[in-house]
Amino acid sequence: MSYIKTLKDARVIKTKGETIYEFDIGDFPHGIAIADIKESRLHHHLKTHEWYWLAEGSGEIVLDGKTRKIQKHDFIYIRPGTKHKVKSTDGIFLIVISYPKWKAEDHIIDE
Repeated sequence: MSYIKTLKDARVIKTKGETIYEFDIGDFPHGIAIADIKESRLHHHLKTHEWYWLAEGSGEIVLDGKTRKIQKHDFIYIRPGTKHKVKSTDGIFLIVISYPKWKAEDHIIDE
């Protein structure tokens, strides 16, 4: 079945520096979210692969201690176990695809 989802349909997860809008997409094995980020916390995932597409903004991403500048339309792949965080002075708007779906017990804070 095809469908349309809006931000009103999303589960909202707010932390200091970021707001995540997570969409329920049924029985699919992957997850989809929109992330509005000023600065995320350094973290890693035990099993989850993540793909980020930077829809708006610019800033920096830290991947296993290496900082790299990122900008609109960049595409980023993050393997399980990679410590990562995103930072921006103006804010970043990311589309996040995860496999398997994001779970709290797989989100390990490293700060």
